[in-house]
Amino acid sequence: MKKFVRLTAFMLSALSLAFIVSCGDDDEEDDGPSVVGSYQFTSAVTAADGPLDATGQVVTDQEGNPLLPTGVDVVEQVNAALLGGAADLCDDAANVRVTLDDSGSLLYTCSNSDASADNGEWQQLSDTDLRLTINFDGIGPIPVDINSLVISETQLSGNIANLPLPGDVIGLPDPLITLNLDVVLARD
Repeated sequence: MKKFVRLTAFMLSALSLAFIVSCGDDDEEDDGPSVVGSYQFTSAVTAADGPLDATGQVVTDQEGNPLLPTGVDVVEQVNAALLGGAADLCDDAANVRVTLDDSGSLLYTCSNSDASADNGEWQQLSDTDLRLTINFDGIGPIPVDINSLVISETQLSGNIANLPLPGDVIGLPDPLITLNLDVVLARD
């Protein structure tokens, strides 16, 4: 009987301790910088030969070489495409920003004015994956995933396996092409 009382007392003590410890400070830990902010593409380097046309084939020149081989920085073309989507807001691609607000909206904004346009939504899928659902005129919403995501106080970087862009930004008649890009977006 004495063993039973001791065992019961031990179990009650252990349960009490577990309860007291679990009722401690429940504040969430700081998970590092938030993805919320305004960004400008500062680097967009092809991570694979491209572009891909609507059928998924690499567009080539007359000699069969890809128009954009791996390692080419196309940040000017990406910013020009953003300017096309934000032409009502900005007159210069250097001022176009992609803003991810705290409600999950993706906005095109202009750094030299208060103008903005709702252009989709964003969702952080994991610590290393971000989905931007971008509304493209005449096409509709298209999910664009940034994988291998790294977020810091000054920038966001990662890989976009299939970034859709209008073909005319690189001189192609195709209405829509896709590029596999390693990107860096500077935070304002």
